[in-house]
Amino acid sequence: MNYETLLLAGTLEGVKDETTLLARLTTTKKRVEVFAPLLSKLLDDFSPFRKIYVSVRRQSSPDSPLYVLEQIETQGTLVAVNELRLEEVFEEALQKGKLKKLSSYPSYKKEDTSVASCPLLRFYDEGGNTCLVMAAAGFSKKDDRFVYPDDMRLQAQIQLTNLISLKTEKTKAFLFIVFFRADADKLFLSWRQNPSFTYLITQALKKGVEIIPMKCKITQNTIEIENEVSIDDK
Repeated sequence: MNYETLLLAGTLEGVKDETTLLARLTTTKKRVEVFAPLLSKLLDDFSPFRKIYVSVRRQSSPDSPLYVLEQIETQGTLVAVNELRLEEVFEEALQKGKLKKLSSYPSYKKEDTSVASCPLLRFYDEGGNTCLVMAAAGFSKKDDRFVYPDDMRLQAQIQLTNLISLKTEKTKAFLFIVFFRADADKLFLSWRQNPSFTYLITQALKKGVEIIPMKCKITQNTIEIENEVSIDDK
């Protein structure tokens, strides 16, 4: 996925509230407000970061932030942090044939759902067989471990519960966990951070849902799903 315009570089200077950062853009030297919907989690997971990259968005009102947090640089690594990019990144990987598990399903449709950040797709093969797919974004690295889930909100739990309930013996189902970072090498389930969602993942595994974690290649211009990583189930 290519960003629509070149991202603007800036330096984090502070926090205004639960969803807004204060940063100084390097091009203009001015201090601006940056919309960061995952702010509370970001401050915990990416405390060392100072350099950020933002996109310009259409303001819903004169008082809403003009800029949106897209990437941060932490420990020398670019991490994409806008999970609303997930659907576009996933779609591109699908079209390029990078999602090998879905190669035998030539068509799909999106389920009617209000959970836009965790799309649920129903795939069809040439024989009419179906396959259910959920995609979710991951970001967190803790003590050199890449952990999931790292989102405390209920949307993903609702969608995963939906996926489990729709899974049957004759229907394949996959949960793609897309780490929006290039340094992920192994997935660890995060019981301490989000026990209720992690429990749902174990139930999904028991029901036959296959978990597929993947990492991304990230530049200041692009996010692209690269390849699968392993799971540590200890």
